[in-house]
Amino acid sequence: MQDKKKNSDYIFVSGGTSEIGEKIIENLISEHKIIFSYNKSYKKANSIEKKFNKQNIILKYRIDLNDLSSIEKFSNFITLRKIKITNFLHVANIHFDRGKFFDIKKRIFSDVIFGNCVGSFYLTQKVSQNMKKNKKKKNILFFSSQSAEYGGNKLSPYAASKGFINSFSRSLAKELGLYNINVNNLILGKINTSSFQRNFKKQSNEKIISDIPLRRLGNFDDIANVVKFIISVHNSYISGAKIEITGGR
Repeated sequence: MQDKKKNSDYIFVSGGTSEIGEKIIENLISEHKIIFSYNKSYKKANSIEKKFNKQNIILKYRIDLNDLSSIEKFSNFITLRKIKITNFLHVANIHFDRGKFFDIKKRIFSDVIFGNCVGSFYLTQKVSQNMKKNKKKKNILFFSSQSAEYGGNKLSPYAASKGFINSFSRSLAKELGLYNINVNNLILGKINTSSFQRNFKKQSNEKIISDIPLRRLGNFDDIANVVKFIISVHNSYISGAKIEITGGR
């Protein structure tokens, strides 16, 4: 059996302090070494690192998608540490509280578009440069939203930025296949996160799920289980796919 401590292969989970990111880490840590990024949630990042470090090697690194220099520093960090990324799970994104179109400030719009588009592009570029040197099968998995296709009520900048992710992932699948890198995109529907609950707290559960054929909200396991399959040895030929976790919505 391969000594995991000597193995330099890591899964990189951006946005590891998000509810979805933490669940993915929990689901994968027993089998994989993980490096995850955080931005403002240092205490939570510390907590996650301590929670899982007895199971396997886990590292944290601060990345701000609106600060390209932090992405450059991360690239230098994994190079110096001789870390090889085999799977990049891009959970991180710039979000904001729902707001009416006419009330959205220029700074909010700029942060969301720059972070989710320019920041995501540059981070993916740096990470994939690391990945392509590894001869093993590799995966990039983006996390998008149904709002990119159907629109997001009071979420226009966010929905627009996820439209970029949809096109970007499909284009990368065509280009990076040459380096044995599969690129796929998870489209998330209504997932039962704390932020979702805050945004819809005034609506009844019956109304919230009325347009979901399976008549329930998605949960973290619904996402984590798909992620585990996509990066597993059982998947070798799925690339360029848009995988919807929406309950049929």
